[in-house]
Amino acid sequence: MVGGPKAKKAGRGGFTLLEVIIVIGVMGLLAAMIVPFTGYLNNTQRVKLTREKMESIRTALVGPQNVYDAQGAPVVGGYAGHMDRLPKLYRSEWDNDQKTWIWREDQAEDIYGSGQPRGLWLRGPNAGDISPAPGDASDYANWLGPYIAYPTDPYPGNTKSLDWTEPSHRDLFEQRQAEGKLSDAWGRVLYFIKEGAVPDITLLVVSAGPDGKVVLPDAGSPDYNDGAGENRDNIVMKITHSQWYAAGLPDREERTRRSIEKVRDAIIGPADAYDPSGRRLAGGYTGDSGQWPTLWEWDQGDWQVSGDGVGQPRGLWSVTDEVYGLSNGFGWRGPYLVKPWGEGQSEVLRDAWGTPLHFETMHNKVYGVSAGLYIISAGRDKDILTGGDNIELPVLPVNSWLVADMTVRGYVVNDTPKVYEKVCLAYDTEGACVLYEWQTPPDKQPDPVNVQLRLYHRPGATPLETVLDVPAGESRSFALTAGADYICAGERNFEIGVDADKALVVGAHPRSIFIGSGGTQSPVPEKLVLTVRSK
Repeated sequence: MVGGPKAKKAGRGGFTLLEVIIVIGVMGLLAAMIVPFTGYLNNTQRVKLTREKMESIRTALVGPQNVYDAQGAPVVGGYAGHMDRLPKLYRSEWDNDQKTWIWREDQAEDIYGSGQPRGLWLRGPNAGDISPAPGDASDYANWLGPYIAYPTDPYPGNTKSLDWTEPSHRDLFEQRQAEGKLSDAWGRVLYFIKEGAVPDITLLVVSAGPDGKVVLPDAGSPDYNDGAGENRDNIVMKITHSQWYAAGLPDREERTRRSIEKVRDAIIGPADAYDPSGRRLAGGYTGDSGQWPTLWEWDQGDWQVSGDGVGQPRGLWSVTDEVYGLSNGFGWRGPYLVKPWGEGQSEVLRDAWGTPLHFETMHNKVYGVSAGLYIISAGRDKDILTGGDNIELPVLPVNSWLVADMTVRGYVVNDTPKVYEKVCLAYDTEGACVLYEWQTPPDKQPDPVNVQLRLYHRPGATPLETVLDVPAGESRSFALTAGADYICAGERNFEIGVDADKALVVGAHPRSIFIGSGGTQSPVPEKLVLTVRSK
């Protein structure tokens, strides 16, 4: 009785042979199901990791995505943003004795796949050299890398079964030996392909994908064929010309031109302002003040008048010394531009690249004034001395606002009624008048109205003047001639005066005359009619 219970308790703690067989069978079935599923997930993960690697390459090339400047334009950074070009794709040759890649800087880049963008981690063309080669310092002055870490081979042992000296092994060897080359999540080198003509180039970054097979373009077929059977599972990242070239060059050039034109309008007036004759009217700063905006330069911690005609036209947004003392219709009526951001030395007008605009005047020996103004943007290279990509606008040649040898014409009408008398010219036999006419006897007419006309044509100058005696009921033309002098185009003060005790000015009359840059006036002579009357 004692032995029975103990034996029963021990039996309940073990497994029968049948139970063991069932467990092994179930585990085998689970293993058969899990193994292929695990392999599928592994490739999926590698695809994801490869795409992440490609995105890090994209960031190195063009900077982070979805970054915009204050004007809403996309900001291009990275290598392309700093260098205004894509990195060269360097060729390589395997040195089987040294067991390393030898980089060929003396050959043209390989744009069909096997080249590597070594400029992402090395400055200058010298392999392994972080400093530029002799003579290349200026070319790499804007290089701010490394933009990506030096690439090491993630699976250095995957070429042990391959012999470089065996031609049939070389394709796989070049694909797997990734030391110093950017690679995908399978440890295979990434292929870099440039399509299109300079500068309209698109860069493709290609992984051979799960099957490790790829068909690369060549000189005969220079474009990547994504329809080829070997390429169907490839992973491809594309960076188009518009995504990398010159940090949004077309948009920035257009915005810079618009900025320069806006400055021009602030100086000379709107480009679409015309008089009735179709000639452009001058306005803005010069139209109001009759002079150029003085150019200022930063010197000794403050803004000073430029001594060489190069500087910033601060009078467009700030009252400066040059406008004090102006009168007779000449004066500062700004601001003509919104004050630029920044304080002190940074308070300057800039282009779309953030570089200060360059203003320069020319002196005219005939008029003794600054006769030409140029606005220049340094362009995408931000260096005004290099030219080539500069954006220039000769804003104001002298005839844009100074008009020589011009005569302003019009009419003065005296609408005082004449005194008429009925004068008999013939009588009949009985003495009755049979023929008569109305006459205006000179001795009985009102005195003529003495009219003084005055046009303020430029600051500080004696105005153009003329005096007319206009008889009652008649009109007289007038002419205000600049002669060898010149008239500042724009809205110029015009005055009409009479002897207040004897006459008055009737109705509305213009208090200003618009002088067009082409030597025209508004109102035109036929409509510049002034009416006076005797008291």
